[in-house]
Amino acid sequence: MNPDEVTIAEVLKDRGYATTCIGKWHLGDQMPFLPTRQGFDSFFGIPYREGMMARTGAPGKIPPLPLLENETVIEAPVDCNRLTQRYTEKAIDYMTENKDQPFLLYLPHAVPGSIPDAFSSPDF
Repeated sequence: MNPDEVTIAEVLKDRGYATTCIGKWHLGDQMPFLPTRQGFDSFFGIPYREGMMARTGAPGKIPPLPLLENETVIEAPVDCNRLTQRYTEKAIDYMTENKDQPFLLYLPHAVPGSIPDAFSSPDF
């Protein structure tokens, strides 16, 4: 996404909303394109499609799929089978923490994704 585009997160943030993106971003994985640079106060998720790793480049040349918290990699490779559960827990925590103020929660789950077998833990 072009950094000059105006997002709904930027519009709502200017109006006093808390904003977060939890889930799959897939609009740019480099620093200027991350959700935290597009109007979101926070981000917890993967920066691109989980199925890309198996189909792109030669082994060893593509870094493992990272899980980011804001702009920091906190796990790589991410355990994709737990993403649905982790995203859901983060979203519930965010809604609980922000229940007394206006907020935007953008929650693009990675499941079902664009891979043959959807990732999820048995509980999800």
